[in-house]
Amino acid sequence: MQFPRLVLAHEEREGIVPPTVILASALRQRGYPLRLFVAGVDERRLRLLQLLCGLDVTVLDIRLCATPHNLRALFSAAASSDSLNLILAPLGEGEGEDDIRLDRHTARLAELLECDILPVLYGGTSSALAARKAFNLKKKLEKCRGANVRALLFDSVLNPKEYQLLEIEVGRHLPWICLGYIPRHIERKIPSLPQLCAQKPNSSLAVALCTASAQLNAIEGQIEWQVFSSLARLAHDWSAACAQFETLSQVRVAILRHEALSLGGNNLELLLRNLGCEIVDVSVSDEIIPVDVHALYVPHGLGYLSLVPLSANAPLRRDMGNFVLGKGLFAEGGGSLILGESIGLPTGREVKGLGLMPIKGSFAESSGRGEYIEVRGEADGLFLGKGETIRGCWPEGISAKKSSAAGRAEWGVWDVEDQARLSDDGFVIGRSVATQVRLEPWSAPNAFRRWLKSL
Repeated sequence: MQFPRLVLAHEEREGIVPPTVILASALRQRGYPLRLFVAGVDERRLRLLQLLCGLDVTVLDIRLCATPHNLRALFSAAASSDSLNLILAPLGEGEGEDDIRLDRHTARLAELLECDILPVLYGGTSSALAARKAFNLKKKLEKCRGANVRALLFDSVLNPKEYQLLEIEVGRHLPWICLGYIPRHIERKIPSLPQLCAQKPNSSLAVALCTASAQLNAIEGQIEWQVFSSLARLAHDWSAACAQFETLSQVRVAILRHEALSLGGNNLELLLRNLGCEIVDVSVSDEIIPVDVHALYVPHGLGYLSLVPLSANAPLRRDMGNFVLGKGLFAEGGGSLILGESIGLPTGREVKGLGLMPIKGSFAESSGRGEYIEVRGEADGLFLGKGETIRGCWPEGISAKKSSAAGRAEWGVWDVEDQARLSDDGFVIGRSVATQVRLEPWSAPNAFRRWLKSL
């Protein structure tokens, strides 16, 4: 099967909207059908893509999926043969003015996906320094198996003359095609995570950010847009088979929807669909949960931003309480904290939660990053048997602890790198589970299937 795919990898710069997000939005505005993926734990990049492109985004990360097989299965479930499948990933951070510290996980991702990397390098220095950075990048990529580059772009270039000099320098020393550049005036400061989570796609902030893409599209001949699709189609035929699961019949799962509950990507929704579940969207603001739904999923995000509309929807709060006590509920990350007894806000205030789970949670200021973790079952439970594991990430600024004797904690959270135990987790009442981390369901799909079968 042919899945046109391309890794767009940007040089990371603090406080700036990643240029790959601007490029994806511009391609969307030009009418390209897209499927979007992000690698690495960067919730602001994920949320920016949702806002500027109006599409679901899948988190595709080898450290979260745990094995190449799981990662390929996830990509197979999310990709489309009729779309340009773009994977936005960090290329690395600049070192001095003419070098870059390569993110080898991005090179490994391109190897597993058998596709090209299109680097987007910062070009705001002199043409000689920017060209030398590209040359140093090539030397580092040559040491990474499967990291294939045929073209590159530059970001934040001062003017056309500087780019002409840069293009000449690159052409002298590298076998790569220069596809153009993003001018300095297109650059935008990145909003805070709470600002991004409080917006809808048609909000004033989203529209203001979309103007950057529109301005880039309006400059005739600025970028060789058609080459994106050509590079993506050079990827090998996709040989990895879709994951085969024993499907569940007539299982309906409701997903709580709000702009702030969108930071985990659509990974679990993809798995639920592959398990044969029917998805029912339930808006926090004005909807209730249908009576024939078997389970409720509360996604990760800045849950406290959803409390105001949720507090005004008494029927939905009552329905959620019934799921905790009766059917089954799974809540993760910042979405789980709203179910607790109290919530500490980034401002230092404390507000009441829904009081459905025996936890107290808190949100601190966050840049949208997180720590790679592994959840381990410490007793045979709803999701995990003793010793079984699921990969995930612990979002920055989120924490929860058990607040009463009710319920139990079935999991331990462990650091992936140093194997230190970090916290209790997996707070359980009946057939409902709340976790302060964001789990990667494709690292242990049978755990979710086991839970659904228990309902």
